[in-house]
Amino acid sequence: MENEVNKLIRIGLTAVATAGVIGMSLGTASAANAASGCVTSQFRQGSTGNCVKYIQQIQALPADGIFGPQTKQNIVNFQRSAGLVADGIVGANTWKYLCVPLDGPSWSTAQKNAGCRSLY
Repeated sequence: MENEVNKLIRIGLTAVATAGVIGMSLGTASAANAASGCVTSQFRQGSTGNCVKYIQQIQALPADGIFGPQTKQNIVNFQRSAGLVADGIVGANTWKYLCVPLDGPSWSTAQKNAGCRSLY
């Protein structure tokens, strides 16, 4: 009886560990898929998350993932310099300018993570 209990415990622990690994794998894939959708979304002051981090990285700002006043002001300045409506909102038009490849067809890691290649 004791061997059967130990066997059931081992099977249960293996199942839990396997589920955890599968969950981590799915979480990583989901994060990558969500990130590629950044360029099809809008971000503004108050927005948070990985897409905001990518915007901050592209703009060489401290990347904390919080679209605060500093990020907004930087985006407004960027939009003005690009001849865009300077509203501080990162939408379709701003993404097109944020996603300009750095060197020919190559993008920065932040641009790739944000899904910039999908715009071209």
